[in-house]
Amino acid sequence: DKLGFSVGGSEKMRLTSSGLGVGTTSPNFLIDCEGAGGGLRVYNTTTDGDTEIHIRNTGTTAEGRILFGDSGDTDIGKIVYDHGGNDLIFTTNATEAARFNSSGRLVLGGTTAGNVLDVQTGTSDEGIRLTSTGSGGRTVLQAMVNNVANGNANLNLYHATALTTRITSDPSNPTFFNSGPVNFGADGDGKDVTFYGATSGSYMLWDESAD
Repeated sequence: DKLGFSVGGSEKMRLTSSGLGVGTTSPNFLIDCEGAGGGLRVYNTTTDGDTEIHIRNTGTTAEGRILFGDSGDTDIGKIVYDHGGNDLIFTTNATEAARFNSSGRLVLGGTTAGNVLDVQTGTSDEGIRLTSTGSGGRTVLQAMVNNVANGNANLNLYHATALTTRITSDPSNPTFFNSGPVNFGADGDGKDVTFYGATSGSYMLWDESAD
């Protein structure tokens, strides 16, 4: 059974047992819109009114999905909400790229976040880069603790599971370098701590006058 709607002698919409087709006579979904330059608009004419699109499932374990596809892959990109774990998942090029878990933690390159922001990479030299592209601009990496009693900021570096280097603001648990000699200015010569000056006769200055 089918019901067609025509305008100017041309069919524009058809209702079948499969669904409603706009621009197609064979809908594959409950609502199937096809056409050159096709688009969908939801416009709220109320000034400052909220506009909503609802994607709802029965039960509490299914997924809600928005799929981005092309002729080569019908779902090469996705935005998925997993109701079972309450995770929000983003997929690019058919691979999961980012996930917010139920606690609001973000993991990039993995599926399990151990920190507020967890970046997981492969075996290549990949990581996080901060770059200032403005003329005279500065790139700043800050670890700040505000309004927390006895809070401290730490930068921890690990080799495998061993903590090898820590830079910290905690005076009772000082900064340390444990992965080898510490060198300033050039390659080391085997000493535990080595300072190198740019010119001959340059030394380390210890001045307590300014305290």
